[in-house]
Amino acid sequence: MAAYGLTRSGAAAVPMLLGGLDRADASLAVRIIDVLGDMGPRAASAAETIATYANHAEPTVRRYALEALGLVISHNAEIDQTFRDTLSAGLVDEDAIARRDATFAIARLGERANNPETVQRVTDNLYHWHHHVRGWSIEALLRFQDPQATKAALNYLSSARWDESPKSGDRPPTSATLQSRSSE
Repeated sequence: MAAYGLTRSGAAAVPMLLGGLDRADASLAVRIIDVLGDMGPRAASAAETIATYANHAEPTVRRYALEALGLVISHNAEIDQTFRDTLSAGLVDEDAIARRDATFAIARLGERANNPETVQRVTDNLYHWHHHVRGWSIEALLRFQDPQATKAALNYLSSARWDESPKSGDRPPTSATLQSRSSE
């Protein structure tokens, strides 16, 4: 309930939240960063601080920081190079969910996050073991509005359609699933 109130307070609550973030352990930092992310562009003044938490030792903090950073800068007409670099670094994070959150943030920014290094990292993530990383990578490549990125997405999709390994959402062929497919 308190988080909702802080979120509704918008920019007025940002200084207090940032003050609390300075003294927070990882568990509290995650909550504060989450509230800042929920504020979206109204918390844009917190972007620099949030970006520093994208390098935190705790993977959960990095996850929330990468997602929140993408949300608070989402309405900026131009994205500061520091923030693009932070999100691009998140694309190679060892934690799959942090990597997914960086990819999600970049996908939301679309062509404003487009640069050769980011396109290459997103393309490399098409082959990541986590299906959310792969899925958001396709989305990001298409949103870059870049011929090379689109080509990479189409090449991946063209080869993936012949991949026999199960995908999330696949159901084993049973009489029930075979019947439901024939009725579609």
